[in-house]
Amino acid sequence: MSNSYQPLGLGCSEGLGAAVPTVKVVEILPTKVWIESDMMGARHVVMHHQGYGEPFTYASFHYDYAYTSNGGTWDAAHRLALDLGATEPVEQRQRDFHFPTADELREQIKGMQGMLASLGRARGLLVELDSVLRMAESHNGGALTAAHVRAAVEPYLPLDLGPNVEFSGVPAGHLSNHPAGGTSAATQG
Repeated sequence: MSNSYQPLGLGCSEGLGAAVPTVKVVEILPTKVWIESDMMGARHVVMHHQGYGEPFTYASFHYDYAYTSNGGTWDAAHRLALDLGATEPVEQRQRDFHFPTADELREQIKGMQGMLASLGRARGLLVELDSVLRMAESHNGGALTAAHVRAAVEPYLPLDLGPNVEFSGVPAGHLSNHPAGGTSAATQG
């Protein structure tokens, strides 16, 4: 057996014990804890493990003059920060308030306009389907065929409702998940 492995002695025989490599701890990265205050008077207890990702807001204490006070929210946030490992004096920061740029607003407006257009097409499809259903009820004794549905749907295809849309409970991406019919018995003529 190599010198870099030592058997685990967990009450099992030496032949059945697993070998685990030995390791040497080089550095322990700290977790910083601080309090951020925002422009609305809330206090946010934030943590960040220095070797992992972005800071995380662990808890927020919101200010409302009818129920809280500045001293009360500060005291609650301060006690929690100490419980999470902060040391005195607990660091306090101002939380940035992000005003979107004109380009960010334009991009958001463009996305909303695209969603509204998709919703408009979907609404038109629903109105047309309702019309076909009413016609089928009155002329075919209620029998609705796949041809009726296809005739109503075709003017609106392709209908881009996004990647996570489900039809009749069929998961998005499934082969039978097609707006124009699929394979369910309800869509067959």
